[in-house]
Amino acid sequence: MTTELQNQLLQVATDASKAMDEATDILQHGEHEGEPVTRLSETEIEEVFNLLRGVMAPLEEAIRASTPRQKVSLVLGQVVMTPGAQEALSPWQLRRYLDRHQSGDWGCVCPDDAEVNFEAVREGNRVLSAYPINPDLPCKGYGENCVWIITEADRSVTTFLLPDEY
Repeated sequence: MTTELQNQLLQVATDASKAMDEATDILQHGEHEGEPVTRLSETEIEEVFNLLRGVMAPLEEAIRASTPRQKVSLVLGQVVMTPGAQEALSPWQLRRYLDRHQSGDWGCVCPDDAEVNFEAVREGNRVLSAYPINPDLPCKGYGENCVWIITEADRSVTTFLLPDEY
């Protein structure tokens, strides 16, 4: 995929994210730009959010998949998990996300944090990845639909945990 196409996809995802934020604001406050709007039922609100999530998830995944990554092989140490992470993730997700983390696919972290992770691998610092608990929903790298994987600087342990378990 070309850089131009990647930039276009990123712009579409950014615009969709802004639209989702604006929709959230409208739904929470019942007005848009100072004008009242018709209130939606809880079911209608959930349908809107599901539609927006359905648009965002494939775009975010396409961007992640098309972004060239530096090759890494991260030493994991002992792999452990918190009770919340164990309950939230399937065995398939555990394996898949651990493979991604170890190979330098940091998941749903911002580009700056991804670069920090690459530096951390080279310099022996802590590495953090973020992945969605429910892959059909967006993951911001923190919050409810997110699991973190942290490999400690000394490479003795890698931990799966939910952000609120940190």
